[in-house]
Amino acid sequence: MSLSKGIHAEDRACAFLQQQGLSIVARNFRSKRGEIDIIARDGDTLAFIEVRLRTHLGYANAQESVNKSKQMRIIHTAEYFLMRFPHWQNANMRFDVVSFSQLNVEPEWLRSAFDFI
Repeated sequence: MSLSKGIHAEDRACAFLQQQGLSIVARNFRSKRGEIDIIARDGDTLAFIEVRLRTHLGYANAQESVNKSKQMRIIHTAEYFLMRFPHWQNANMRFDVVSFSQLNVEPEWLRSAFDFI
């Protein structure tokens, strides 16, 4: 996937999440171990969100492509975020996936796609 398509997918995901009532806290938060595409507040819950775009049918779908290794990188980066911003440490947390099968279709939003391992 090209960088511009990835950025466009993240922009679309942010707009979609905001339409659903979420507030964007951060985008592309990085640590040495990984990156979280979007961090958003959903009421009293902090959602760490992976955005996926998959247009090739021969590969795993976008949600399935968030394998255990990717989940661990996201979890470690979420832990780093909480260390950097301790005022979020008492918030409820979840890990979501927003996926697109194509950029011109509505995304699928899987809340609580995986848990702390």
